Amino acid sequence: MAFLKNDSELLTISLVPEKAVVVAHPANDQVTAAANVYNRLGCLLARLSIEHRVDMASVIAIWVAQTGGRIFTPKRASLYFEVQRFFSVWGHRYRQEFDTYFRFGGFNLQQGQPWENHEYREDSERMYRGVHHNQNSEYAALTMARTLAGDSVALTAACVGGCLLSVAEFSSAGYGSPIEMFDAFQESERTHVIGFFDYCAAKPAPKTKDLIRYLRARDWEHFAMHYPAADQTPMEVRRLQSAYASAKAMMSWV
Repeated sequence: MAFLKNDSELLTISLVPEKAVVVAHPANDQVTAAANVYNRLGCLLARLSIEHRVDMASVIAIWVAQTGGRIFTPKRASLYFEVQRFFSVWGHRYRQEFDTYFRFGGFNLQQGQPWENHEYREDSERMYRGVHHNQNSEYAALTMARTLAGDSVALTAACVGGCLLSVAEFSSAGYGSPIEMFDAFQESERTHVIGFFDYCAAKPAPKTKDLIRYLRARDWEHFAMHYPAADQTPMEVRRLQSAYASAKAMMSWV
């Protein structure tokens, strides 16, 4: 298929809308987050939302639900490192090394579900620390995984960008390797927006373009079921619904 990431026009059009949204106070945190996403990416989001016949508020809701609309920092794109996925792709074959540096719910004496209680340490003599404490801890855990397993394997356990796309799905976003996608997402939020639409069009859910159809219908239950990979943290339908309501309220000021 033809990926949007190869469309030269999309690589040059403005990201920001002509007129920024001014948040009417008092506004809840999600409405403010939605406004921040729109003010950074609204022009490109509008273009692709119109082309795909999707309510732009639905797309902004993904950013709000996944990362709270966190501001993008070059070379430090939003990251979520999934310890249970790292176990699936590497740790189960190298259990002693994995258990020395990582643990998660249900494994290595850690309580909870597999997507809970992710911890890491950089030295076998140190205490374990929470992976999802902040972005510094996410990146530190990923660095440890890259040291153990190499870039290509470790990066497939990471989700990156404002929409937290799984790097394991690099081919569905039009990239040739995990590191190519990861590096591209570190450069600009433009790649996050384009990658999101490419992924939603290419990823079978169960058929290709179903994710786009779920967004059009605001079918959050099926979108949440298929957007993450099988062993990623389940998306919460209520969180998506809440994020959409906030994004829709914000769009009334556009």
